[in-house]
Amino acid sequence: MVVGHYIWSAGIGGIEKLTIDLARTQTLNGITPHLLIGKNKGEWLPVVQQGFKYTCCNLSNGYFTSLQSLRSMRSFFATVDVIHLHTFHPMVCWCAMRSGKPIVYHVHGNWTSGRAEKITDKIKRYLLRTFLTKYVRIVLFNSAYTQQRFSALFNLDTNINCVIHNGCVAVAPINNQVSTTKFVVGSCGRLATVKRMDRVLFAFTLFAKNKTDVQLTLVGDGPLMNELKLLAKQLNITKLVNFVGASNNVTNELAQFTVAVLGSQGESFGLVAIECLQQNKPTLVYADGGGLTEIMQLVDAKNITNNDDDMSNLLNVYYLQWKANNLNFEFTPHWRNYFSINRFERDVANVYTQVLQ
Repeated sequence: MVVGHYIWSAGIGGIEKLTIDLARTQTLNGITPHLLIGKNKGEWLPVVQQGFKYTCCNLSNGYFTSLQSLRSMRSFFATVDVIHLHTFHPMVCWCAMRSGKPIVYHVHGNWTSGRAEKITDKIKRYLLRTFLTKYVRIVLFNSAYTQQRFSALFNLDTNINCVIHNGCVAVAPINNQVSTTKFVVGSCGRLATVKRMDRVLFAFTLFAKNKTDVQLTLVGDGPLMNELKLLAKQLNITKLVNFVGASNNVTNELAQFTVAVLGSQGESFGLVAIECLQQNKPTLVYADGGGLTEIMQLVDAKNITNNDDDMSNLLNVYYLQWKANNLNFEFTPHWRNYFSINRFERDVANVYTQVLQ
C-alpha cells in the first residue's frame, strides 16, 4: 500500500514531526509513504529528502497556484493508493478530489488557533466543510476535545469521524539528570497564547512563597518571550525562573524537571505531556486544557487542577514528597504502549484498510 501524506512544510512543528514519525514507522510495517510538501523548506527537510520519496509543489499561502504546481500534485496523487491530508490548502484538496483516490483528512489542531475568524477564514471554512462532507471518507481527530469542537463548528456527520490519540517515538527515561538540591518545576512549549505560560508563572509564584530550594524552568521560544520575562519581573520571581529558550535536546531538558506543569488552555492534544510522562515526570495540567486534560484523565486524573491555587497546592504535595525523598512516579507500560507511535501507526493503518474496502 502506498500512502500519500500532505504537509505544508518540513519546519519544526507538532504536525510535521508527527507525520514524519508516522511515515518512518509505516516503512517498517509494510506501508510505503510518499510525502507531498507545500513549501520546500524547514529543519526536517534533510530527513524527508533522505528517508522518503517526496514532492514539493511550491504552493503560495493563498487559494491559487501555478499550473506547474497543479501538475506536480496531480502526478503525486496518481502514484498513491490512499491520500492522507494533514492540513488544508484548497488546491491540494481539489487535486486530491480529482484523483478519485480515497481521502483521509487529519485534524491536528483548533480552527484558527483560538483567534477571531477573518473573512478569509470564513471562506476557507466553507470550502473545507464542503470538501470534508462530500469527498473525504474519514476525518481523523487527535482527541475527543478536538472532535467535539471541530464537528460542531463544521456540522460534520459523526459517521465519518474517528478519534485516534497521537503517539510518540519511545524514549527511555534519563534517570541521572534530576537535581537533589532544587525542586525544579518545568514547562515546555512554544511561548504563545494557547500555551498559557502566564498561568505557570502565577501558580509557581504562589507555590514558591517562603521557599529557597525551588526553581522554574521554561523550555521554548516564541512571540511572548519578552512579555513573560516582564511578568516574572512584576511577580518578583526573576531570580527563580530559567528561560531556556529553544533547545536542540528537549528530552535532556525534560529529564531535569522534578515535576512538569503545562498551562495550556484548549490545547488540541499536547505531545509534550507524553514526552514529560516518558521521563517519568508527574505532569500537572488545568481542567480546561482540552486534549492535555484528556491525556491526564487517562493516565493520572489527580494531576488535573481547576485554578492557580489548586496548582500551587498540588505542587506543594509533590514538594513535600521530594523533601522526604519519597517522590516516585512511573509512566506505566500500559500507557507507554498506548501513547506510542507504534500503536498510533496501527490505528491509522486500520483506517486505510477501511477506506480501501
